[in-house]
This record gives sequence, C-alpha cells and structure tokens, in this order.
Amino acid sequence: MSAPVPFSPLPARVTSAKALFLVALSAALYTACFAPLQWYWLAAVALVPLLVVLRSVSPARAALLAAGWSLLVSAGVVAAWLIDAASVYYAQPALLGWAVFFVGTTVTASWAYALLGAGLAWAGKRGGFASMAVSLFGFTAVELLRVRLGGNPVALIGVALPADHVLAQVADIGGVYAVGFIAVVCNAALVEIATRLRGSGTRGPAVAMTVTAVLLVVLAAGYGRWRLESLADGLADKPETVVAVAQDNLDLGSQWDERLYGRNLKVYLRLSREVLSGSAARVLFWPESSMTFFLDEEPRFARSIAAVLEPAGAQLVAGGPRRDGDNARYFNSAFLLEPSARVTGTYDKQQLLPFAEYFPLGAVELLRRRFARVREFTPGGQAALLPTAAGQAGVLVCNESMFPRLATSRTREGAEYLAVLSNDTWIGHRQYSEMQLAVAAFRAVEQRRFVVRASTAGPSAVIDPLGRVTVSTEMFDRETLVGRISASRESTLYARGGDWFAVLCVALSLLAVFVGRRQE
Repeated sequence: MSAPVPFSPLPARVTSAKALFLVALSAALYTACFAPLQWYWLAAVALVPLLVVLRSVSPARAALLAAGWSLLVSAGVVAAWLIDAASVYYAQPALLGWAVFFVGTTVTASWAYALLGAGLAWAGKRGGFASMAVSLFGFTAVELLRVRLGGNPVALIGVALPADHVLAQVADIGGVYAVGFIAVVCNAALVEIATRLRGSGTRGPAVAMTVTAVLLVVLAAGYGRWRLESLADGLADKPETVVAVAQDNLDLGSQWDERLYGRNLKVYLRLSREVLSGSAARVLFWPESSMTFFLDEEPRFARSIAAVLEPAGAQLVAGGPRRDGDNARYFNSAFLLEPSARVTGTYDKQQLLPFAEYFPLGAVELLRRRFARVREFTPGGQAALLPTAAGQAGVLVCNESMFPRLATSRTREGAEYLAVLSNDTWIGHRQYSEMQLAVAAFRAVEQRRFVVRASTAGPSAVIDPLGRVTVSTEMFDRETLVGRISASRESTLYARGGDWFAVLCVALSLLAVFVGRRQE
C-alpha cells in the first residue's frame, strides 16, 4: 500500500515573518466578524491564513502560533471592555486589568487552540483522512472544549452570523456550533483550492472540500428558507401576550456597598408606572440586580411595587439578591411577583461568574479587598421555571445566556419562552452589549422560543424564534419597551440532543488521530 499523500500547505514554505503576519491577519479578519464592525461574511475566509500557517510548521510551533492567534482575537473582541471593567471592579490600576485579560484568555481558551494547532500540523504531514478530518472537525471540537472545560463562550465563530440569517437557522439542529461549522468548511475548501492552484497539492482534496462546502451551504440555505417561512406562518396563528421591560441605565456599583441598598427603586417604579399605564402588558421585566435589597425583608418596598402593579394587574419578573435564612448563603436570583407583590416563583442563578460573583482564590488579598456579603453568591440548585401570564419562563441571568446548554436545560424542563436578565451597566461598553444581544438571539433560534432580554444598560429587546429583534431599546439610555410574545412547546432537535453535533466533531477529530497513528 502506498503512503498517503500529505495536503501541501500554501505556500510550501512559510518563514517566521510570514507566519506571524498570516496569524495576525487571520486574527484581524476574525475580529472584524464581530461587533463593532460585524462584517460577518468574513467568517468564510478569516481562518484561511491561520490554516495555511498551522499546516506548514512543526506541531510545537503550530501550538504556539494558534495560542497566539487566540490571544490576538481576544484582544480584539474582549480587551476593550474587560480590561477597564476588571480594573474598576477591583479598584486597582489598569495593569491588573491586563493581567486578568492575559491570564483569563490563556486559562480559558488559548490552551484549546494550542491543541488545534498541534493537531493540524501533525495531521497535515500525514495527509489522507487524518488531515481532512482535523481540518473539517477540529475547530468546532475546540470550540466545544473551551466552552465546556474552559468556561469561555465568547466570540464563537457561528455567532458572527446574524441569528436571523438563512444559514443560521440550522442552529435548531446542531446549535451555534453547526452554524460555525459551515464557515469552517468554507475556509478549509478555500485553502485546498488555493493549494491546488499553486500546483503544490493534489486534485482530490480540493475537489472533495469544494463539493462538501457547496453542498453544505446549499442544504443549509434550503433548510433555513423553509424554516423561516414555516415558522413565520406559525407565529401569525399563535395567541400573543403583551410584555414590557424597564431599563434604568443607572450604575448599581461593581462592589457591594451598604449605601446602594434600595437604590434605584424609585426610578424603576416610575418607569413601570409609565409603561403599564400606556400598554396592556401582562408581564413586566426588570433586569438583574434591579432590586438592590432583600425583598422578603422589606415589606415597605414590596408595598410600593404592589401599588404600581395592582392597577394594571401585571406580574413582575425582577432580579435581586436572596438570602437563605440562617445559613447566610446569598443567591443572585430572579423573582416572579404577582400584582400584590407576593412572590410566587424564584430562580437562583446557576452559572456564576468567577472572581465577580464568587471567589475561588481566597488567599489573594489584593483582589479580595472589597469582596463580601451579597457579592459572594452561592450557585443555585435545580432550576425553577417562573409561571408567568405569558407562559412558563426559563430564566437566564446575565452571562448564563452565553452558554447554549443552559438554555437547552430550561427548554427541556418545560420553558415556553426565555427571559434573560442582565446587569451590563458596570461594564458600559457598546461592543460588549452588542455581543450579548447577538448571543441571546441565537438562543432564540436554537430553542425556537421567544426571548425577552431585560438589561440595565441595553439593549433590552424582544427576540422572536426566527432570531429577529422585534423591538429593542437604545444602549445607555433610560427607557421602556413594549412587545408581544407567544408561548411555544416545540422541541427542536438541538433541544433534544444538546451539543450532539459538536460532540460528534470531537469524536471524529479523535478518530482522525487514531487513524493517522495507525498509518505511521
């Protein structure tokens, strides 16, 4: 049996300077796919320079270059808001913000891309099934690893595509990972085509990759068009419930401070009174941390809320802290209040943000200086749905909306729509806010559920099951919105199977490694 023919890289030899340039170019193109530029079409070509380099160098060098690419991408999509937010949060110089950025990116993401780089370099030298499989499935596999193991769901390649795009509709089959896979295949096909045109590659891989990419895009587009049309017709026949959101755009502070106790309630009551008197809203939403007090310990505050809700007969879903009696445990919670302000449902946040909502390194006194009381939360147990007048609400608090598996869990438990409550004011950056809205829209498509997003800083929005933002507020403004939602009991393939597609990509990547080793 003849030895497999390796897929020749483009160009055949890449110098150190060229390698660094191509990695930086790829990172720049990838960053441009996301806010603020949002040139999503670049996702089909952004990985080409990176793939060229990784298949042209040794595995060790490829690992370093891929990790460097991850750092550059993070610098483009995260650094602008994370560095300032971390510095302000811990009341430390900007140098701390940079340290949080570099350490956080390395621990949560760069290691995964280092594995991808080494795998692509290793497989590329073996050719055949190993090289093709790692090129096709490796990137998606790494995205799942960094989300599940690293806890970093920021800037997945699939999120670059607008959620209401025709190709993004496959998210209800394989999640955002399936959408990103389409982009990855297009990139891989372009690499093979260019390699063939240079005369340094064989015809087979170029033809196979091109046919795969074209077929995948055509099938996804056909499926997406069918889903968009059928779902739009179905939404027109469903009963609707009017909902409202109050967005105050007031800073709640990044640290616990006794002086903040009860702050902003008057503003929320005024906004709520205005929006309820001018609409037929059955459910009103306040963001995460909108109640800066312990509701069950403040009957005076509860009576003030009831005075606004009762005339309109509206329920309230609002975020605030909850104390667990004598155990002195604190939860970042969402409450369902009836018009009388009686609490009939509670959800405790499960996916807490490390170093912000809980502190895993208690010995680091520098960062722990103001870290106490309500800012040290306990993760919630079994998630509870909130039985609102609009249907069973599955709640996601702030960063929880970035994790597809949590939205899937809510749907499996019976959620008929999703409510995302977020406190974005302390970050206060347009790039971050736009990214969060894009992520929430993908949760709507994956689960085929309406999403009500209530944010302190905006944009608050109502998103339909097609990923369309039907109504939204402006960023960094104090205003309200009124929208309409429908309850849904549809169970998508993604809701039933979860991250099955990404897991399959992991399995096929490992199979490629096994086959490649057998061929040695």
